[in-house]
Amino acid sequence: MAIHAHGSEIHGRNRLAQFFWPLTRPLFKRAERIVVPSATFAKAVLLATERDAEIVSPSGGFDEDLFDPEGPSARQKLNISDSAVVVGYASRIVESKGWRIFLDAFEDYARTNDGAVAIMIGIGRDAKTLEAEIRTRGLSEKVKYIGAVPRSEMALYFRAMSVFLFVSKIENTDTLGLVAVEAIACGTPTIALDRELTREYLAPGRNGVLVEAWTGHSFSQAIDEARALARSEGGRSILAATVSAYNSRQAAQGLSERLKEIAPVA
Repeated sequence: MAIHAHGSEIHGRNRLAQFFWPLTRPLFKRAERIVVPSATFAKAVLLATERDAEIVSPSGGFDEDLFDPEGPSARQKLNISDSAVVVGYASRIVESKGWRIFLDAFEDYARTNDGAVAIMIGIGRDAKTLEAEIRTRGLSEKVKYIGAVPRSEMALYFRAMSVFLFVSKIENTDTLGLVAVEAIACGTPTIALDRELTREYLAPGRNGVLVEAWTGHSFSQAIDEARALARSEGGRSILAATVSAYNSRQAAQGLSERLKEIAPVA
């Protein structure tokens, strides 16, 4: 038996997960293999179950036919000029994913960068609060809250961004951060908290910037440094190549090879 541990069963983020944990924990003990999305999360599994997670496979990876630096962007659709600095967010609209931190960062950056625009993608329990906050801060002309976007169209928005802010607080929230990997796969430099998890795929000076503090000012100060990574010749393609190991074909092949160790094909 193989178990794929994705996050909530270990992090126990809600009452339902906590209720079922006494029932699911014995399954981890019995499993022949445990599959996890990152090496960092494997340590959390070991701590919670006293079992090693032997297989690391990035949540199916990203679809390289969709997430690619070449192709159209959503700038024309959103009436954003090619010269504008576009700062992006894509995640659930909940506190732990950092939407307030994102607004703080963008507001700080826009004070000295008049033409800057923000794109925010996602839905969640704080969506109405987010919309009200945008109005209260006087950012309605600069922040474009898109809401839900089909996965098949996400690359259009990533390619429209000058920089992507992965503003999640990370701890007890993320097990990989596939959305950040997808942004990088589209050639978009990414800024994230400096944590063991984000260092698995974000390489400072190559595909993004890592910041120490979970504050808007910390992220804002890193935007121009991150933007510069994509402006060199071949920049976006070079950026995208840094996460090629996370594409779905390689992820599926690696997972298949490891699972064959459990039940070898005759």
